[in-house]
Order: sequence, then structure tokens, then C-alpha cells
Amino acid sequence: MGCFHSKVAREFRGHEDPVKLASETAFSVSEVEALFELFKSISSSVVDDGLINKEEFQLALFKSRKRENIFANRIFDMFDVKRKGVIDFGDFVRSLNVFHPNASLEDKIDFTFRLYDMDCTGYIERQELDDRTVERFEREKLLKFWIQSFVAGVPYILVGYRDDGGRLVRTERLRTKDIAHRARLKNYWQGGVCLAFADEVLCWLYGTVKENEDYTLQFVHPFMRLELLQAQSCPDAITNHVHLLQHPSSPPPPPSSSVTP
Repeated sequence: MGCFHSKVAREFRGHEDPVKLASETAFSVSEVEALFELFKSISSSVVDDGLINKEEFQLALFKSRKRENIFANRIFDMFDVKRKGVIDFGDFVRSLNVFHPNASLEDKIDFTFRLYDMDCTGYIERQELDDRTVERFEREKLLKFWIQSFVAGVPYILVGYRDDGGRLVRTERLRTKDIAHRARLKNYWQGGVCLAFADEVLCWLYGTVKENEDYTLQFVHPFMRLELLQAQSCPDAITNHVHLLQHPSSPPPPPSSSVTP
């Protein structure tokens, strides 16, 4: 332990004693030391100076230096306790403490509130929520709109926007080909990459699944890969849907039973 302290103290600015940090947070000493290894990896990814800058923070989250994100920028600002544009190890550990399972509920509520209070007024204003709503719309919903329209050859789509009461307040006509360009400019997603991924998945499924056998396709945590599992039976909802497509006028088959006679 002594070698650990003396060595890193000389190499990293802002480094603090793991025992001290453990006493101030919910982390154990061994957890703090593990966090230090993570900190070293992130802080040396662009500039090896013992500090995490915003570019390195973005790179750690998205594997890209250019992917701007309102949420990530706000998290970085909250981790940058000293307002120097960089995060040192002490602030890194103290800021991560709120994500620890043993962190208090009050700390978690306070962190969430400050996350949305971007102008630090002590209030969450409408515009602060609207900024996140727009980003989520462009990052997630527009991708679904685009892929459905692109594959079907639909040149335009009409998007309706509602207020908090569910009333339609305005509409926007979008060209399908412009949607991908709009998302690419903000580094949200790229249409060509999405299509290539879909093509690869479908080809993999075509070459893997066997006729008259049931499978379950799922994302494996932390959602970095797909897993195909052979199922004992097809879910009733899917069986009924297929039956309805093939035999519109006949009633669906009785539900399957998991009880063994």
C-alpha cells in the first residue's frame, strides 16, 4: 500500500490517499484502488497528464471524441468540481460516489436535480427539459421514423408535436433523406452504419436459424452483443399473430401450457 501511495502521488496531480477517499465515500479502499486504474486509463487516452479532460470523458463514454451530447457535457461539468476544465482523481471518486448502491437517497435526488438544473438557478426550467426532449427525439425517434420510411421508399414523413396535455400544437414535414443528414451532423447516428448492422444481423439469422424451430433473440448486458437462444416454444402472442395472418377468419389456437401432465 505504501508503494502505491508514494508512486501515484508523484505521477498524478490531484491524487489523494485511497484510505481518505474511502472514509469520505461509500467505496472501500480496494474499490478506490480499482477506480484509480480506471482513472489512469481514461486520463491517458488523449493527453497523459493525470487528469481527465472533456475530450477524454467523451471518448470513455462513446468511444468517439466528436460525439457531442448534452447529458455527457452536463455530467462532466458536475464532475469538474474545481471548475478548471479537468477532473482530478479525488473529484472523480467523490462524484462517482452517488452511483454507489450504498449512497444515500438524498444524495441521489440532489445529483439528479442538479443534472437538470443546467444554469444552476435552483429551479428546473421548461427550456432545460425541452433541450433534452429535442435531443432524445432526434437521437431515438427520428432513427425509427427514418429506417421505416427509407426501407419502404417513402420520400416524406409528417411529424406531429404535442403539448403536455396531448394536444397537437404543430406539424413538420421532413424529407426522409434529410433526416439521416440531420442526425449525422450532430453525431447521433449514421444511416449507412445502421443499415449495415441490420444487414449483418439478418444475414447471421438467416444462416443460423433452422426451420420449424423457435428462438429468442436478445441483447446481452451491457448491450454490446446479440445472443440467439433456442426456445422451448414460441410465445403465444407471436403464435396468434402468425395464425391470424395465415388464417384471418379462424380463431387463434388455445394458449400453450407449461404444466407437465
